[in-house]
Amino acid sequence: MPDAIATGAGHTCVLYSDQSIRCTGQNSQGRSATATTPTSFEPAVATGTVNPVALRTGLEHTCTLVGDGRMQCWGTNYTGQLGDGTMGGFAMTPQFVHGIDERGQGDHRRVLHLRRSSPTSTVQCWGRNQDGQLGNGDSTTDVPLPAPVQGLGPVADFAAGGYHTCAHHERSDA
Repeated sequence: MPDAIATGAGHTCVLYSDQSIRCTGQNSQGRSATATTPTSFEPAVATGTVNPVALRTGLEHTCTLVGDGRMQCWGTNYTGQLGDGTMGGFAMTPQFVHGIDERGQGDHRRVLHLRRSSPTSTVQCWGRNQDGQLGNGDSTTDVPLPAPVQGLGPVADFAAGGYHTCAHHERSDA
């Protein structure tokens, strides 16, 4: 049974209740995390995801929230949109986003849970920043790791934009 659907530029992915992800469409630069075929006309299982509970897509990348609060992203990484600290190239298999780690902190869906966030929460963004879309006070430097958004009120979700991604993050040191 489908739980969520996300569409990027030329690819669509569906998260099912059994925690499998199936994608169809363009698979250039690994955006569908499926076999090596450049285009999939029928849904194919995305390989390498770990217990996904939420799904979002950007133009040429896809991200999941893992059941323990971590995140994984795959696809193009030209502007650091995978959040793994690298820039350039692409990932055919999901990579863990660095700095999004809430394992053992209780609510395993805290990054996505749609509720008012607490004063200890932050929003972090990474990837393309040529138009200031990361909200870090800079509008010229792409960022390959999650960094806090400045001056933002309470939020509680994550989203993948064209070439960037943002996530609500509850600090565990509170």
